[in-house]
Amino acid sequence: MPLLNDFKGNYSLGYGEDKMQADVQKWLHDYTFWKATEEGYRREKVKMKTYREIHIPEIGRRSDLIVFFTKRKIFNIELKLFDVGEVFRQALDHKRWANYSYVCMPHNVYIADSDKQRMIAEGIGLLLWIPEFGLIESIYAAHQSSGKLNKQIRENVLKTLKREDWKTSQQQFDFKTIPTEKSN
Repeated sequence: MPLLNDFKGNYSLGYGEDKMQADVQKWLHDYTFWKATEEGYRREKVKMKTYREIHIPEIGRRSDLIVFFTKRKIFNIELKLFDVGEVFRQALDHKRWANYSYVCMPHNVYIADSDKQRMIAEGIGLLLWIPEFGLIESIYAAHQSSGKLNKQIRENVLKTLKREDWKTSQQQFDFKTIPTEKSN
Protein backbone atom coordinates (compact mmCIF):
# COMPACT_ATOMS: atom_id res chain seq x y z
CA MET A 1 0.00 0.00 0.00
CA PRO A 2 1.48 3.39 -0.97
CA LEU A 3 2.18 5.89 1.75
CA LEU A 4 1.01 8.88 -0.31
CA ASN A 5 -1.75 9.27 -2.88
CA ASP A 6 -0.91 7.98 -6.31
CA PHE A 7 -0.20 11.19 -8.25
CA LYS A 8 -2.11 9.85 -11.25
CA GLY A 9 -5.02 8.44 -9.27
CA ASN A 10 -8.46 9.86 -10.00
CA TYR A 11 -8.91 11.33 -6.55
CA SER A 12 -5.41 12.59 -5.84
CA LEU A 13 -6.70 16.06 -6.79
CA GLY A 14 -9.77 15.61 -4.58
CA TYR A 15 -12.16 14.92 -7.46
CA GLY A 16 -12.57 12.62 -10.43
CA GLU A 17 -13.04 13.24 -14.14
CA ASP A 18 -16.81 12.69 -13.88
CA LYS A 19 -17.16 15.53 -11.35
CA MET A 20 -14.98 17.71 -13.55
CA GLN A 21 -17.24 17.01 -16.56
CA ALA A 22 -20.40 17.74 -14.58
CA ASP A 23 -18.98 20.98 -13.16
CA VAL A 24 -17.76 22.19 -16.56
CA GLN A 25 -21.16 21.37 -18.12
CA LYS A 26 -23.02 23.24 -15.35
CA TRP A 27 -20.65 26.20 -15.52
CA LEU A 28 -21.17 26.52 -19.29
CA HIS A 29 -24.96 26.50 -18.82
CA ASP A 30 -24.73 29.20 -16.15
CA TYR A 31 -22.25 31.38 -18.07
CA THR A 32 -23.45 34.48 -19.92
CA PHE A 33 -21.76 34.65 -23.32
CA TRP A 34 -20.97 37.70 -25.43
CA LYS A 35 -23.29 38.00 -28.41
CA ALA A 36 -22.93 40.18 -31.49
CA THR A 37 -25.73 42.70 -32.02
CA GLU A 38 -26.22 45.65 -34.34
CA GLU A 39 -24.98 47.97 -31.58
CA GLY A 40 -21.88 45.86 -30.94
CA TYR A 41 -21.33 43.09 -28.42
CA ARG A 42 -23.27 42.56 -25.23
CA ARG A 43 -23.43 39.84 -22.61
CA GLU A 44 -26.50 37.74 -23.11
CA LYS A 45 -27.78 34.30 -22.25
CA VAL A 46 -27.25 32.22 -25.38
CA LYS A 47 -29.31 29.14 -26.11
CA MET A 48 -27.11 26.05 -26.27
CA LYS A 49 -27.16 22.36 -25.49
CA THR A 50 -24.47 20.21 -23.94
CA TYR A 51 -23.99 16.47 -24.29
CA ARG A 52 -21.72 14.23 -22.24
CA GLU A 53 -20.02 10.99 -23.27
CA ILE A 54 -21.25 10.74 -26.86
CA HIS A 55 -19.76 7.82 -28.81
CA ILE A 56 -18.36 8.70 -32.25
CA PRO A 57 -17.86 5.29 -33.95
CA GLU A 58 -16.03 6.65 -37.00
CA ILE A 59 -13.08 7.75 -34.89
CA GLY A 60 -13.43 5.05 -32.23
CA ARG A 61 -13.76 7.53 -29.36
CA ARG A 62 -16.25 9.10 -27.02
CA SER A 63 -16.59 12.84 -26.90
CA ASP A 64 -16.41 13.93 -23.27
CA LEU A 65 -18.46 17.08 -23.80
CA ILE A 66 -20.14 18.51 -26.89
CA VAL A 67 -21.42 22.09 -26.78
CA PHE A 68 -24.00 22.72 -29.51
CA PHE A 69 -24.90 26.32 -30.33
CA THR A 70 -26.02 25.88 -33.96
CA LYS A 71 -25.35 23.39 -36.75
CA ARG A 72 -22.49 25.67 -37.81
CA LYS A 73 -21.06 26.20 -34.32
CA ILE A 74 -20.27 22.98 -32.45
CA PHE A 75 -17.54 22.66 -29.83
CA ASN A 76 -15.90 19.47 -28.61
CA ILE A 77 -14.19 19.47 -25.21
CA GLU A 78 -11.95 16.63 -24.10
CA LEU A 79 -11.34 16.53 -20.34
CA LYS A 80 -8.49 14.79 -18.55
CA LEU A 81 -7.05 15.09 -15.08
CA PHE A 82 -3.40 14.43 -15.99
CA ASP A 83 -2.54 12.92 -19.38
CA VAL A 84 -1.78 15.88 -21.68
CA GLY A 85 -0.57 13.71 -24.57
CA GLU A 86 -3.68 11.52 -24.65
CA VAL A 87 -6.16 14.36 -24.29
CA PHE A 88 -4.36 16.21 -27.10
CA ARG A 89 -4.67 13.14 -29.40
CA GLN A 90 -8.37 12.89 -28.55
CA ALA A 91 -8.94 16.58 -29.32
CA LEU A 92 -7.14 16.17 -32.67
CA ASP A 93 -9.41 13.23 -33.58
CA HIS A 94 -12.54 15.22 -32.73
CA LYS A 95 -11.25 18.18 -34.73
CA ARG A 96 -12.25 16.17 -37.82
CA TRP A 97 -15.95 16.91 -37.21
CA ALA A 98 -16.18 19.79 -34.67
CA ASN A 99 -15.90 23.48 -35.53
CA TYR A 100 -13.83 24.01 -32.38
CA SER A 101 -11.87 21.43 -30.42
CA TYR A 102 -10.68 22.03 -26.86
CA VAL A 103 -8.65 20.32 -24.18
CA CYS A 104 -9.78 20.95 -20.60
CA MET A 105 -7.58 20.18 -17.60
CA PRO A 106 -7.41 21.26 -13.97
CA HIS A 107 -5.57 24.55 -13.53
CA ASN A 108 -3.01 23.05 -11.16
CA VAL A 109 -1.77 20.30 -13.49
CA TYR A 110 1.56 20.96 -15.20
CA ILE A 111 1.32 21.45 -18.96
CA ALA A 112 4.69 21.88 -20.68
CA ASP A 113 5.22 24.87 -22.98
CA SER A 114 5.98 22.45 -25.83
CA ASP A 115 2.50 20.91 -25.37
CA LYS A 116 0.91 24.36 -25.43
CA GLN A 117 2.84 25.21 -28.61
CA ARG A 118 1.56 22.00 -30.25
CA MET A 119 -2.01 22.96 -29.29
CA ILE A 120 -1.59 26.39 -30.86
CA ALA A 121 -0.01 24.92 -34.02
CA GLU A 122 -2.88 22.42 -34.43
CA GLY A 123 -5.66 24.89 -33.54
CA ILE A 124 -6.63 23.07 -30.35
CA GLY A 125 -7.88 25.29 -27.53
CA LEU A 126 -7.01 24.94 -23.84
CA LEU A 127 -9.46 25.46 -21.00
CA LEU A 128 -8.20 25.45 -17.44
CA TRP A 129 -10.74 24.35 -14.86
CA ILE A 130 -10.70 25.85 -11.39
CA PRO A 131 -13.26 24.02 -9.21
CA GLU A 132 -14.08 27.08 -7.08
CA PHE A 133 -14.30 29.47 -10.04
CA GLY A 134 -15.05 27.83 -13.39
CA LEU A 135 -13.09 27.96 -16.62
CA ILE A 136 -10.30 30.11 -18.00
CA GLU A 137 -9.72 30.01 -21.74
CA SER A 138 -5.94 29.86 -21.88
CA ILE A 139 -5.64 29.15 -25.63
CA TYR A 140 -8.37 29.89 -28.16
CA ALA A 141 -9.31 27.08 -30.51
CA ALA A 142 -9.04 27.78 -34.23
CA HIS A 143 -12.30 27.70 -36.16
CA GLN A 144 -12.74 24.77 -38.54
CA SER A 145 -14.91 25.78 -41.48
CA SER A 146 -17.40 23.30 -42.90
CA GLY A 147 -15.17 22.65 -45.90
CA LYS A 148 -12.40 21.25 -43.68
CA LEU A 149 -14.68 18.92 -41.71
CA ASN A 150 -15.50 15.31 -42.50
CA LYS A 151 -19.11 15.67 -43.62
CA GLN A 152 -20.07 12.04 -42.97
CA ILE A 153 -18.80 12.04 -39.39
CA ARG A 154 -20.41 15.44 -38.80
CA GLU A 155 -23.81 14.27 -40.07
CA ASN A 156 -23.64 11.14 -37.93
CA VAL A 157 -22.78 13.22 -34.86
CA LEU A 158 -25.76 15.51 -35.55
CA LYS A 159 -28.04 12.46 -35.89
CA THR A 160 -26.70 11.10 -32.59
CA LEU A 161 -27.35 14.43 -30.86
CA LYS A 162 -30.89 14.46 -32.25
CA ARG A 163 -31.46 10.94 -30.84
CA GLU A 164 -30.10 12.10 -27.46
CA ASP A 165 -32.55 15.03 -27.51
CA TRP A 166 -35.39 12.65 -28.31
CA LYS A 167 -34.43 10.28 -25.47
CA THR A 168 -34.21 13.20 -23.05
CA SER A 169 -37.60 14.54 -24.13
CA GLN A 170 -39.14 11.07 -23.67
CA GLN A 171 -37.77 10.90 -20.13
CA GLN A 172 -39.30 14.28 -19.30
CA PHE A 173 -42.88 13.29 -20.10
CA ASP A 174 -44.99 13.21 -16.98
CA PHE A 175 -47.02 10.06 -17.21
CA LYS A 176 -49.92 10.60 -14.82
CA THR A 177 -52.43 7.94 -14.17
CA ILE A 178 -55.94 8.75 -15.22
CA PRO A 179 -58.13 8.87 -12.15
CA THR A 180 -60.78 6.20 -12.15
CA GLU A 181 -64.24 6.67 -10.76
CA LYS A 182 -64.93 4.77 -7.61
CA SER A 183 -67.86 2.47 -7.82
CA ASN A 184 -70.41 2.78 -5.02
